[in-house]
Amino acid sequence: MTIFPLLAALLPALALAATPQWNLSSALNFHYPDIPVAWNLRDVLLYAVSIGAQVANQTLVDDPNFAVFPSYATALSFKGTSYSFSASIPDLPYLDVFQEPARAGLILPRAVTMVQSLAFRIFQIPSQFNRLSERDKKVQDSQYIEPYLPLPNDSGPVPWTIKKRIISVEERVNPSSLIIGNELVLFNPKGVKYTRLIATTKYFGGTANGFNFSASIAVGIKPKPVPSRAPDLQIRIPVSPIETLIYRLNGDYNALHVDPSVGLKFGYGGLVLHALSYFGFSAFQLVGHLGGGDVASLHSMQGAFGLPISPGDDLLLKAWEVGHGPHRTKEITFVVEDLTKKTIVLDRAAAFIRRK
Repeated sequence: MTIFPLLAALLPALALAATPQWNLSSALNFHYPDIPVAWNLRDVLLYAVSIGAQVANQTLVDDPNFAVFPSYATALSFKGTSYSFSASIPDLPYLDVFQEPARAGLILPRAVTMVQSLAFRIFQIPSQFNRLSERDKKVQDSQYIEPYLPLPNDSGPVPWTIKKRIISVEERVNPSSLIIGNELVLFNPKGVKYTRLIATTKYFGGTANGFNFSASIAVGIKPKPVPSRAPDLQIRIPVSPIETLIYRLNGDYNALHVDPSVGLKFGYGGLVLHALSYFGFSAFQLVGHLGGGDVASLHSMQGAFGLPISPGDDLLLKAWEVGHGPHRTKEITFVVEDLTKKTIVLDRAAAFIRRK
């Protein structure tokens, strides 16, 4: 047999090997089952305290001007409709990869009720995938919020609804990871849209086709680079030693935030803050310093999470005004540093604020 017939015989196999085995784009616009949510005045007062209102010039009780801080919406998918402690996160979907690529592409999500405090997992049945089911292989990568209308102090007798869909899928190599972006939109019982969120989750070790890939059908803010000049605003944010005990009462009861042994097991050195707590800190401080404390001044905000924060750390928010935004807002680029650990904990961050 000469080399040419041999090559001819191998060409189909080589072509198949060069073809992406998994259609990542097939996951886009997948809609999860609706998530019912509810809250009362006590919940939103607690949330305000958990993001820094206890040290701000703000009266929370019996204040006719009290308004729900808009980033409270980020806590609702954890809380659901429950008003009790739960060691599990109710009604959170996971991603279940189990179909043949020709039938369903890479990702065919389905929603189930999880019974463990870390609910998001990817179960990759095909043998060429890395199985992702360990807690240390999943981390929230970024968060975006865009409030449309102010939230009421109480959701009322009929639950509200979060509609959730996949809007981005990304594969990275060296190191390998899969990043799933979900859009969550909060509606009242009459179908009025109140808040839009985007949350991305990174699954370390996830592989599909073995090359970098990114696809999306919706986006948040594209932050401008941090200017080389000195910040226009710097805000010190001391983190309470009991912050994790307070913030978890918003509905995220992951043991990582209350049991130091869990943090040690996964290489965090002990207790770590909820990422959404310091996302809330940042929003609260920007609104207080740039928006005159008016919750309606926050048009939108986005940030990417860096290294973890421990209770008792000191943070520094640095902000730059970098342009004009929609609806008479100012465009703000900012970062949050952990002065205690000398690390960046929130970057690729931006906000549109109506200046007061």
